[in-house]
Amino acid sequence: MEATIKYVYPVKHLLELAPYFTDQYEGIDKYKQKNPVHQGWRNSEPKFKVSWLLQEDTDLNSNIVSQVQKILNKISESNYTTMLSELKNVNITNHYQLNNMVDIIFEKAVLEMTYTSLYAKICGEFIPYYVVEENKKIYFRSILVELCKRTLSKYFNVIEKLPIDKEASHIHRLLGCVGFTGELFNIGLIPDEIIYKIFLLLKSKFNKEDYYVVDSFTKLYSCIGEKFFKKAPQYANEIHELLIEFKSASHITKKNKFTIIDTLNIAKKNNWFNNN
Repeated sequence: MEATIKYVYPVKHLLELAPYFTDQYEGIDKYKQKNPVHQGWRNSEPKFKVSWLLQEDTDLNSNIVSQVQKILNKISESNYTTMLSELKNVNITNHYQLNNMVDIIFEKAVLEMTYTSLYAKICGEFIPYYVVEENKKIYFRSILVELCKRTLSKYFNVIEKLPIDKEASHIHRLLGCVGFTGELFNIGLIPDEIIYKIFLLLKSKFNKEDYYVVDSFTKLYSCIGEKFFKKAPQYANEIHELLIEFKSASHITKKNKFTIIDTLNIAKKNNWFNNN
């Protein structure tokens, strides 16, 4: 049964979005239809069955995680094809290994924001991959999307309570996560409705103290704007109007006002309105 969403109330917490991060999302189904050959990690069932709860400290798991880390430390646009092939040839066989692989990619994407789109592209290659444990398929994409949701929820709700000396690092991670989520939307992993709800969540936190909101809002808008206007113009136009409202807010700082103006100019320069 297809999930439906009613936009009648502002979202207060990202966990409200959980039902829409499921495999029922039609974009995932379309991707699976276009890529029917992937039946397992390397197009086959794991060669042997393991319990990750019992094996998570073994040399085998450590070796696998180390291989993944080394490949991801080397990967770049110039060697992307070669390194991606090496990554796909790592023999991931259990939940622990797969979970660690997702964690490593996520951490690098969040902290190395210059390369966020590269890490999203890597994720796009692994969307249909899974391991099997106790007759249950555990998908790469499910672990990744759950991690994005959990991290966004954490930082949206923790930053306001942090002392100033710890705020900066948390805001950096939040912005990294927001940017990565945007790039995942660009490859079709995150649905329009989720992006729209994230914008509404940011709107609900817009006030003088929460200066990180404007940075998060404009970063996400700049990242996904072109595709968002093409895929969901009704949502995109609403978000664009919100930015204009933010610019005129009485409590906004000059810095944030200029950030918004720059973002609106990007939309105008790239003709996002004219192309939707």
